[in-house]
Amino acid sequence: MLSRYRDKRKNAAKKRKNVTIDAVLTNAARASSKGASRNNKVKSNAVDLLNNLVFCKIYSKNIPERK
Repeated sequence: MLSRYRDKRKNAAKKRKNVTIDAVLTNAARASSKGASRNNKVKSNAVDLLNNLVFCKIYSKNIPERK
């Protein structure tokens, strides 16, 4: 029972991780298309987040998955 619960959580986390980059790109595009000064903070946050995600994607390949 416990292992099935853990597997469900793991799969949910994987799905979330895959969605995140798309969501960040969408938010960045939306913020930059409006181009209002009000959105500058949103845009820079989205770009920072995107950079972090790309960094994580590149370097997480070298880190073995925790059991």
